[in-house]
Amino acid sequence: MNQPIIRFLTTKNYKNLQLDPSVNLNNLNIFIGSNGSGKSNFISCLKFLKDCLIAIPDENRGVSSFEDAISKFGGDKILDVNVESPAKVSMAYCFSQINQSGNLQKDSAILDFKLYTDRQKVRASISEEYLYGGEDLQETSTTPPFYYYKFHNRELRQGVLSVYNFRGQEPTHFETLDNIPTNSLGLLTITTLLENSQLPPESTPVYRDLNKF
Repeated sequence: MNQPIIRFLTTKNYKNLQLDPSVNLNNLNIFIGSNGSGKSNFISCLKFLKDCLIAIPDENRGVSSFEDAISKFGGDKILDVNVESPAKVSMAYCFSQINQSGNLQKDSAILDFKLYTDRQKVRASISEEYLYGGEDLQETSTTPPFYYYKFHNRELRQGVLSVYNFRGQEPTHFETLDNIPTNSLGLLTITTLLENSQLPPESTPVYRDLNKF
């Protein structure tokens, strides 16, 4: 099976890079523009996601991979200078070829999150995070997408996770998860969260598809 690729990227309130609507990506992408037009910031968005999902080898530092990534990403300077602080920086990455079923809802997924940013603080924190199927952003979708999980959307450190009604089979329902960290992406910590919950990991669609990212 082909490896998943980033289908598109969208951002809002991140420095001078306003990708709304989203920018589609191909196997080969060439960026052309004048100095200060946002080329480096676009590349930084891709590197930021990579850095967030790679654990720091030296765990004695006491800094999560997300916190380390935010520092490299710009720390307290990621918010557009024209936006009043505090505010949220929105980012969404769409992955295609997660599966090969021919069903767009199952073959693509969007990691969609918001970073609470305050210029008086050193680092941003995760204020909302969603992983859902398809290639339509939840704000613009005409029908609700299938959610693998919703984290921090109603209350910080809490969220819901899709669980099969019958093991390994659709349909699904939501179960609550607690103690979700705000200093790490859920996509990286979901395995640990499941291990510390009462939910069998194999009863969740996200566990089934996690190793495909």
